[in-house]
Amino acid sequence: VVPRLRLYARLEEGMRCPLTLISAPAGFGKTTLLGAWLQHYLHPVAWISLDHCDNDLVRFWEYCLAAIARALPSLDEQIDLLVQAIRPNGNVEAILTPLLNMLAACDQELLLVLDDYQVINAPSIQQTLAFFIEHIPSCVHVLISTRVDPSLPLARWRVQGKLFELRSDDLRFSLEETITLFCEGLHLPLKREDLRTLVSNTEGWIAGLQLAALSLQGRADPEEAAHFISAFSGTNRYVLNYLTEEVLANLPEEVQNFLLMTSILRCLNADLCNALTGQQNGAQMLEWLEQANIFISQVDEQGSWYRYHHLFADLLHYRLRQQRSASIAELHRRASHWFTQHKMILDATEHAVAAGDLDTVANLLERHAWTFYLQGHSTQLFEWLEPLQGRVDLTHHPIVAYFIALACLYTGDQQYYLEALRCMQQMCQEEQFTQIDGSAGYHLNMSNVQDLVAYAALFYGNGEQALTHTQESLLLSPESSERCVTHLYQGGAYLQLGDTHQALRELLLSRHLAARSQHVYAQQASALYLGDVAREQGRLVEAANWYRACIQGAGEHMHWHQMQACFRLGTIYFEWNELASAEDMLHQALSFKTGYGQEWVITDGNLLAAQIAWLQRKSDQASVLLDRAEADALRQRGHPFNMARIALFRVRSWLDEGNIEETVSWVKSARALRAAQEQREQVLECELWCLIDARLALAQQHPEKVVGILQPLLTTVHAQERSHNELLLLVTLVQAYTLSGDTRRARHALESVLSLAERGKYRRLLLDEGEVLLSLFADLYQRQQKRFTGEFQPHTLEYVYALLQDSGYSTVPHDWTTWQQRGHRTKSTINHLSERELEVLKLIAEGHSNQQIAHTLVVAESTIKTHLNNIYGKLNVNSRLQALTKAHSSGLLEF
Repeated sequence: VVPRLRLYARLEEGMRCPLTLISAPAGFGKTTLLGAWLQHYLHPVAWISLDHCDNDLVRFWEYCLAAIARALPSLDEQIDLLVQAIRPNGNVEAILTPLLNMLAACDQELLLVLDDYQVINAPSIQQTLAFFIEHIPSCVHVLISTRVDPSLPLARWRVQGKLFELRSDDLRFSLEETITLFCEGLHLPLKREDLRTLVSNTEGWIAGLQLAALSLQGRADPEEAAHFISAFSGTNRYVLNYLTEEVLANLPEEVQNFLLMTSILRCLNADLCNALTGQQNGAQMLEWLEQANIFISQVDEQGSWYRYHHLFADLLHYRLRQQRSASIAELHRRASHWFTQHKMILDATEHAVAAGDLDTVANLLERHAWTFYLQGHSTQLFEWLEPLQGRVDLTHHPIVAYFIALACLYTGDQQYYLEALRCMQQMCQEEQFTQIDGSAGYHLNMSNVQDLVAYAALFYGNGEQALTHTQESLLLSPESSERCVTHLYQGGAYLQLGDTHQALRELLLSRHLAARSQHVYAQQASALYLGDVAREQGRLVEAANWYRACIQGAGEHMHWHQMQACFRLGTIYFEWNELASAEDMLHQALSFKTGYGQEWVITDGNLLAAQIAWLQRKSDQASVLLDRAEADALRQRGHPFNMARIALFRVRSWLDEGNIEETVSWVKSARALRAAQEQREQVLECELWCLIDARLALAQQHPEKVVGILQPLLTTVHAQERSHNELLLLVTLVQAYTLSGDTRRARHALESVLSLAERGKYRRLLLDEGEVLLSLFADLYQRQQKRFTGEFQPHTLEYVYALLQDSGYSTVPHDWTTWQQRGHRTKSTINHLSERELEVLKLIAEGHSNQQIAHTLVVAESTIKTHLNNIYGKLNVNSRLQALTKAHSSGLLEF
């Protein structure tokens, strides 16, 4: 190892900051540098070498806690309690503050090293690590070594002086260091000028220098060496391949065979290598490779597990396919057998799939698929099931049949779904119950089949049918460990039927049962549905929190419900007019690998992208994205609710462009197409189509038709407290009332809009309505500026002000608190009128007679006279005119 004193000094300097970041591409010697420096570091060090399998929130922090416990043995028992606290439900956030307090109380210097951090991309890990670093005590320091910058608030920390960095330019080998490497470390005494050329060609890239050195070991002739160096180019990837092959070709044949045969492994140890090679020299080979620096590194602290450098592994794979393709399946079979023996079933299944050993795959999944599913490995499970379809006798593998049926829902393979379903039903009716996992005691029965059919109904948007099957499932198996799934689907069914209160009860019960049984899928999916319930009720802040809870813990593969949560959280950000955050969520979801057969999930993503494009006046792009969203929905047999959502946005956008006739024609065609389907309209879908009809009527200047369509719906939606749809209906009704000249009803509806919208922090739903609604808000605001009546709270008027600012209206903010106090002082001079008396007073102001008022309020005319006498007495007046004058002057009525 070449001493790098200048970098050692800089690393010491970095200990003054909470975080040191060493960020550079592969091969810049980051790990080697740290290892050499830490040999002289005087304080405890907790070192973690990360791999792709560590991209899991709970596993990551368990490794961190274990490393800290080894570095600080005095905290071993306390840390063990934290580990135990994580495991029941994976709630890492709950242990971070106790961990920080523990480290602060210990008051002992500690360095936490996270090596190869580039393999971590789970948002939940980034968020929790950011919290840890933000609150880290002064005695603790974090050092991250990575190929790419992590998704942490580096810019803020940089400004705050909390971050110390070493980059590629810092890590490059200088000429003097290169001379030391070749002449003293590798005993290759090359000319100084040749080495200068080599440094120039490699730009000081350490891996390139080492590769060149390994290849130069077989070139004793100085002229041959000089020619090689002059032709060397570290910027061309083919040169790297050539050098690697040169290195591989110069290794003993026995070593080459070992490398090729073990290249199929992501991680390897001596015993596993012996199982693949048929030899007993695995430990000696791994030790030799490590000592010879042949692109291998330790994975664990004990030094028993290793991995090849990723680039080197790629080359070995290529050579294996070239030279020994016939042996690859057998190598995977041996690996699968070894992993099965050692209870590492995920790895065993992965290698069985790679070997094409379908019988082994089917047998492994028959026994362990349910456990994989419970633990949240559904994406990987579906990928493993794909090659089994049509090639395995499902009558002997009912658990495989269950999950293949589930997978076929996603892929749209209706025929094979029904075949798998028939197999399960037949076996359950014959009472051929299947043990799923002997340790867990699960078994497949008719209740599971009912759950699956219920989920299929939900998938296709049929809430009524789903509810029928979930209720049947509960009757068949009321005490089943899978009740969390049944209640999950029952909650989803109630949600599709518009009963948000019953949906909320079912979903909270599902989440409670899922936490108790550690059912990861039900926990995450219930968070998604609970977010949907909160959003339907207009509680957008709460909905956003549920969506974040669902997204938490996403690994390289984002499950369908986590991807939908990303899209829906993005939709909330869009509604809040936070477009940058909305686009971030959209890109975050799309950057993850879509699970097997889950392309249909992107319906929400394409719809959100279309909304953003439309707002940015990119109408052609928005149209293309809407077409994609429709194609996605058709993967769910034309999911009625999703098709209605897409239709509503199409109609809104076309009407905004003034294309009324074309829109009318398209709606007629779409209505006819929907009527031709066998499934009858569901509640939420019906409401959206009614809203489409109302929008057309409004555009055609038929306000009475709008009221006729929406008023009955409004009563139902309001009673069910579905505030989101109530808002959609109200903003349309406000414009209809205004168009018909019904100012009183328009004003009442506008007040309801404000009440609901402010609670959910709505923005775009109101801003996108255009001039009519915004002018009403402006008029309301200006009236309150002239005379603050106390009718609206200051925070509501500030909300209106923010809306007008977003829309470009020129308004002047007021100190509404002062106005409110003035209004209260004025009102304190008179006795308060009742709500009914105020209503009578307002109708008097509109010029109605006693008889007309009685007809409007559906009471006797004598009752109105009683109200009038009460009003006169409270205002200390003797006539209608005096009452109106006093009411206006006191702020009870607006001018």
